[in-house]
Amino acid sequence: MEIPRVPGQQRHRVALIVRLASAASMVDDARHVATTGQVAHGPGHHTGYHLPPEGTTGANGPCDAYLVIDTGNAYLPDDSALHAAVTTHIWECWQTARRQWAAQLGDATPVEELLFFHGPLPIAVALGWLTARDRLTLVPHDLHEAR
Repeated sequence: MEIPRVPGQQRHRVALIVRLASAASMVDDARHVATTGQVAHGPGHHTGYHLPPEGTTGANGPCDAYLVIDTGNAYLPDDSALHAAVTTHIWECWQTARRQWAAQLGDATPVEELLFFHGPLPIAVALGWLTARDRLTLVPHDLHEAR
């Protein structure tokens, strides 16, 4: 995975996209937002996502790279051991990706990390606890805006 370097660019964005429950367009919408920085596919299709403003300009730029973890359309059973295993897997994949990106960008380069998440609350809470010291920001999603 290679992160493009833009001359004069001081800040980079990377995204973690996680779908653990049925949401047909979630991965496609999150990938679109991550790769374009745009929250709509055009005038008739808003993804429902709201990116945090980037830098001092408040503009939303695309992510330099993203990682997708997708279980497809199935719901996970309500099993605490399974939730723990899935959470650990997500966190380990994310840490590996972060190390790769840091190696390519250099440790001194500021990187904004975004999380697009759809899944069970226990996994969201556990993932939040595991990433508490990271700079991972949850990207809000408004179902009422998505169309």
